[in-house]
Amino acid sequence: MKFLVYLILFSNIYIFSDELSVFLAGDLNDKIPYGLTSVEKHILKNKNELGNVDIQLTIFKNKFIKFEERIKGILSLYDSDTKKLNSNYLDIKNIKHTINVYNDKINYLNNIVEKQKQIILDNNANIKVLKSTISKLSNIVNNININYLSRKDFDQNINRYDKSIKKYFKNISNEKESFKSKSKKELLIEVKSLFEKDYFTKAIPILNYFLEINYKLAYTNYILGEINYYRKNYSKAIDHFKKSVLIDDQALYMSKLLLHTAISSKKTKDLDNARLFYDTVIKLYPDSNESKIAKKYLSILSNN
Repeated sequence: MKFLVYLILFSNIYIFSDELSVFLAGDLNDKIPYGLTSVEKHILKNKNELGNVDIQLTIFKNKFIKFEERIKGILSLYDSDTKKLNSNYLDIKNIKHTINVYNDKINYLNNIVEKQKQIILDNNANIKVLKSTISKLSNIVNNININYLSRKDFDQNINRYDKSIKKYFKNISNEKESFKSKSKKELLIEVKSLFEKDYFTKAIPILNYFLEINYKLAYTNYILGEINYYRKNYSKAIDHFKKSVLIDDQALYMSKLLLHTAISSKKTKDLDNARLFYDTVIKLYPDSNESKIAKKYLSILSNN
């Protein structure tokens, strides 16, 4: 009896399971599909491969977006750094130009200092020679023969010489005192008038006084340069012209100053600087009379 019951139960279970299997077979959306035909298997395979491709594309797309964002960030930094570099380059270029200008001025001033040092050394050497000469002269005077100048006469001559020297320095001192009694503006008008009349000897003390009090140094050096130029002291003229330019290179008399510097350089056999200054006059003051003269002299130099 029990065997029949088990047999019936087993038969029902088998029938039920068979119906369930037949109902679900060929379902491609099932997690573990079964009972597939060869066509359905191929479709499932393509579906799985497409799914993997979609996943890979999504991953690649996310990576590309991140990479694109990083590129944009790098480009932004690059643009910022480029602007900074361009700004720094311009700053460095301006600084280099300023340094070069000041180096030229420093070199010029160093040359002046070296010349002044050499003058001092030469003066010291001359003083030593003068002291030695005076000592020897004193010994000669002490032993001089009665037929020549007596010691008494010699002393009298020395006294007269001392008085003349003192008188010279007193005159200079009096001139300075007279300058102080006048205003700087009055003295400037006076020195211009003296220069225009070629009274150079009278103008020089006033100009030297201006140098002592550091007044109108550019103009003062220019006039002293002109005086030395007309007196054919070309080296001194060039020194004063250079000092004037160093202080003020925009003065109204600059075209004449540069022309006379060129001519003075030619006179001192400095032909390279002569050409340079002639050319400068022509380029900076093309419509001036000095430019016409400079062209003429430059042509002569070029043909020689």
